[in-house]
Amino acid sequence: MHAVAVQFKVRAEWRNDFQETVLKNARRSLQEAGCHRFDVCFSEDGSECFLYELYKGRAAFEEHLVTPHFKEFDQVTRPFVITKRVETYLLHPNPLC
Repeated sequence: MHAVAVQFKVRAEWRNDFQETVLKNARRSLQEAGCHRFDVCFSEDGSECFLYELYKGRAAFEEHLVTPHFKEFDQVTRPFVITKRVETYLLHPNPLC
């Protein structure tokens, strides 16, 4: 499994628009065959957003990056965002779960 963690710092004047747009993108992403999880978390004041995404593999994540809904999200939210940080990981199953 391929895990992706994304952190955004969001401009105050765009927080509501960003939240609406990121939630729409999450719903659409979960319809992709290779996307198993897409969690959206916000700080209490809405200034930061954290995404946790889980894909079948690296190829499924690469496919996500070329979907029309991701491209739209990426372009629309650029003015909303102060910083964006993306990290990827390999998920190793926990034998205790």
